[in-house]
Amino acid sequence: MKFKFVFLAAILVGVGACLSVGEEGRKYLAFSLLDFYQISVSPMLTFVNCRYDVSCSEFARVSIAEFGVAEGVHMTFSRLLTCI
Repeated sequence: MKFKFVFLAAILVGVGACLSVGEEGRKYLAFSLLDFYQISVSPMLTFVNCRYDVSCSEFARVSIAEFGVAEGVHMTFSRLLTCI
């Protein structure tokens, strides 16, 4: 469980660190990293039972698309902290 949190948090921190890129560039980077996570890492974590109906990575995707990278990352971190 903590591995999932640390990996997704590292992705989101990396996205937030790209301040020199415009908003669309940050969104593209965020979605690319989330795609990588959902395709490569998440299937290996089948032992983790999520209490949310929508996974945190999908929640991150929707919140970043709707509210922008900064607010989406903040909302996703807040949600991840409820699982610790």
